[in-house]
Amino acid sequence: MINKNNKKIIVFISIIIILIVLLIIGFLIFNNKDVQNESDDISDSKRIKEEYEGLNNIDDNIIVNLKDNNVFMYSSKNKIIKTLNSGTDLIFIGKNNDQNSRNIINILNYLNLNRILYISMDSKEIKELLNEYNIESDNEIKCVVIGVNNGQIVGYNINTIDEKNTNEKLDNESINTLKLKFDEIVSEVSGDACDIEKTDGC
Repeated sequence: MINKNNKKIIVFISIIIILIVLLIIGFLIFNNKDVQNESDDISDSKRIKEEYEGLNNIDDNIIVNLKDNNVFMYSSKNKIIKTLNSGTDLIFIGKNNDQNSRNIINILNYLNLNRILYISMDSKEIKELLNEYNIESDNEIKCVVIGVNNGQIVGYNINTIDEKNTNEKLDNESINTLKLKFDEIVSEVSGDACDIEKTDGC
């Protein structure tokens, strides 16, 4: 038979074990929450950097190097449409595995703006969206940069130079031409032009 003292000891030990188990469970839940929050806190700029740079050196992709604190921000289609209708922003629509988009994002990386709205779309979706705003092209539209000021489209660039598609890295002349064009669009969007001809950007 178990005497009263033994019963007290067993109850005490049981309580200690239960407390230890609860502490371990609580610690595991808290730790898992921290990891989840850390994942949720990854900024758009970091995600987009990883999205594009993650395809470097795969299938002869054009190398993309984005700033750690780049200004690209994920956007929804609804937000893009709202901006086109009444907002003020620079919009970049493309895809991380498209060579045109990879060329363009390298240049946009140095624009002097607080943010650039980014959305990933395939060619058909882009064309359908742009048709609604009377932006048309005889070529397949792989990517587009659109400047909007108070719901007015103040400039845009389809694909690369003269709306051409490319599978290769742009030459310096083409890069400089696009830099100047984007600089003009930025000045229309923000009223503050940026000299992106410098090798280190703005």
